[in-house]
Amino acid sequence: MEKSQLIIVTILGILMMLAIQSCTDHFDELNTSPTLVGPDVVDPHMLLANSIRAGAYQIPNYSGLVNEITGYRISPASGNVFITSTYNSPWNMYTNQIISVSEMIRLTEGEEFYANSNAMARIWRVWLFQQITDHYGDIPYFEAALAQAEAVPHPAYDSQREIYIDMIEQLKKAAADLQASPNRVDIGNSDLIYGGDIEMWRRFANSLRLRYALRVRFSDEALTRQEIADVINAPLIADNSMNAQVMTLPDGTTHNSNRHPMFNENINALNPFACTNTMVYNMREVTSPDLDMDDPRLTLYCKPAPRDGAYRGRILNAGDGFRWFHTNDNVSRLGDRLLQADQPIKILTHAEVEFNKAEIYLAGLASGDAEAAYQAGIRADMEFYELDESEISAFLASSAGSLSGDEEENLRKISSQRWLSFYDQPTEGFNEWRRTGYPTTYLYAAQEGHTNGRKPRRLTYPTSEYDRNNEKLREALDRQFGGNDGLMNRVWWDARPGLPLEHPDDYVFPPPPDQHVTQEEFTQ
Repeated sequence: MEKSQLIIVTILGILMMLAIQSCTDHFDELNTSPTLVGPDVVDPHMLLANSIRAGAYQIPNYSGLVNEITGYRISPASGNVFITSTYNSPWNMYTNQIISVSEMIRLTEGEEFYANSNAMARIWRVWLFQQITDHYGDIPYFEAALAQAEAVPHPAYDSQREIYIDMIEQLKKAAADLQASPNRVDIGNSDLIYGGDIEMWRRFANSLRLRYALRVRFSDEALTRQEIADVINAPLIADNSMNAQVMTLPDGTTHNSNRHPMFNENINALNPFACTNTMVYNMREVTSPDLDMDDPRLTLYCKPAPRDGAYRGRILNAGDGFRWFHTNDNVSRLGDRLLQADQPIKILTHAEVEFNKAEIYLAGLASGDAEAAYQAGIRADMEFYELDESEISAFLASSAGSLSGDEEENLRKISSQRWLSFYDQPTEGFNEWRRTGYPTTYLYAAQEGHTNGRKPRRLTYPTSEYDRNNEKLREALDRQFGGNDGLMNRVWWDARPGLPLEHPDDYVFPPPPDQHVTQEEFTQ
């Protein structure tokens, strides 16, 4: 079946599931509907396809807060993003994606014919839970999305540490369960990521384990070392052809929702998306003289500002008295390459794997060549965007292309490049900044909001949880944050001392290289 046809069938499946669920409005949203479907009613693979499609298409579209503070793009229409709001995304992954894939897992449990499909679904389910816990902290996990007979109306919140330990264990088991066998069904194009390729799913699972092992480095180094030792030499995503991603459809497709979400968001926008100061700062030589950052991706990511042809990013959450610097004509808009209707939605890439290995080797968490892995990560990301070899080689030959500083300077390089490779993955960009402190963000002109002018470090729980599961939620808040559901609280793995790191140009306005320009000169 062609992928476009598959997506249409997937949509019909979603509509069918919604119709089934509509008669159970009072059932807790974190558990499976009591009106279930069986394999005689729906192909279990449709449930997996539904979950993958919905989960992947949500990646570029997390809450406005996360999209803004990651520093990849900013909407001129945004208000103060440093204020507490109702953050329903990605909590809403429970209602559709997690419930769907959990039911698929139950429908195929213990069936040799579906054994590989079941393992793939378990890997995907882990990825979904990661999105939720990374945004909020402790969440319902072990008692969530259970079968009807086992459903818990008010599921307990589990600690993020316990969740991470179990997610790693689930990935180990699922990777081991993936086996080539003529007795197992090949799901083919029902798998929107790898087309049913079990070896690619095994590499995806192992690469996720590597991500999770490194993520907890500053909160549980013993766990990090244990898991890295176990997975570092396992088959990982080793080139861009192995990237975990979902391809969107071109403009003109029958269902506009199958175009890339960024294309749909920007196509009719009165105020087009702008590049951020954080992005431009980390790619432009004039603002990063110590790193010689003449990055060839800048012209792909951003367009020159209409007013003067310079590359200039909009500062985050600008307050009154500072907005003259960021009118639409004065800042770079997103490049056309990032706004295509048909382009991959990245889930986990070769570039990330190499940058993760570079940090692991740099920190002495395993033996290996940190610089070689760092350069492989840069090359992988630049090749993903089809840059010329001459541009790639020139960048790798610059001071930014090698690890020539002390350990902290080299971590800054690795982390900043990994953050750039996370473009279109706002959650992973948010996680990168929270975990390492890089890239630093210019905040001198930011509104105070509810965070005293600082970047939030998590999302607050949605109001629906206070209504439906208040007792268990309050227990989780007391355990984690002393009862305070605040934006500045740190989730368990966000434990590196000394964060956040101050931007080198804080207390200067406008930021370099325009710091000597007056409002009159800039707006005339």
